[in-house]
Amino acid sequence: MASHSPARNTVITPDQLKACAHPLRIALLEQLGWHGALTASQIAELVDESPSNCSWHLRRLAQAGLVERAEGQNRRDRPWQLTFDQYAFDANLNSITPDLLAHRQTDRMLTARRRRGGPPQTHATHAAWLTPAEAEAVMVHLEAARRAVEDATKNRTDPTQRPADAIAYELVQWLVPVEGGA
Repeated sequence: MASHSPARNTVITPDQLKACAHPLRIALLEQLGWHGALTASQIAELVDESPSNCSWHLRRLAQAGLVERAEGQNRRDRPWQLTFDQYAFDANLNSITPDLLAHRQTDRMLTARRRRGGPPQTHATHAAWLTPAEAEAVMVHLEAARRAVEDATKNRTDPTQRPADAIAYELVQWLVPVEGGA
């Protein structure tokens, strides 16, 4: 089994978030995250777009530093890859909210809940009055859950490294203060 390199972390800046403002660009980033390096033609099949349109949007994402060319067979067929494994949002994004990502993740959760007979899904919302120290303790537990998911999926962008019954899941973590809590 191939060894997994250390995670490449990035902080999404306001300019990078602006580069992600198109829904297709979010889809391209997601597919590269799920599948690893892909050519524009390969990713076009996954997102039901033309290779030329995907290539154009991939170049915009590359200008923003979010994707890069991966090594490939030849110059014409060189795939694209993410420049990061994990991301967080820059603290200066207070006035630029990542609404597009939140809507996409919420839509994905609602779609999964509407499916019948699919794999187990979970969604729970819990409200609580927490001190800053308690909220930090909850975040420590959420981070441990994220690491458990990450550890289980190391090297699984290569389909030959996945168990036959593996299904793609997404873990979304939100711990947010609620304005005007009751």
